[in-house]
Amino acid sequence: MQLKPYEIENGQSKFMDFLYDLFDRDNARDGLRGTYTGLWNQFEQLRVFDESLPEMIRTKFIIDNHLNEVS
Repeated sequence: MQLKPYEIENGQSKFMDFLYDLFDRDNARDGLRGTYTGLWNQFEQLRVFDESLPEMIRTKFIIDNHLNEVS
C-alpha cells in the first residue's frame, strides 16, 4: 500500500503537533513559545540519551496513530 501525498503531509503535521506537545511548547521560553521553530532539532537531540530514541518515539507515534484510525 502506497500513501498518497496528502496522507504523508497529514502524518507529518500530526507528528509535529505531537512534538509540540511533547516538548511543552505552550510553556517554552520566549521566542519558542507558540512556534515550531527548532522543534525537529530538539527532537533529534534526544539521541544524546539513546541513539535510537527518536526512531523509537517516531515508531510508537505511527503505531498509536494507526491504531486510533482503525478503532
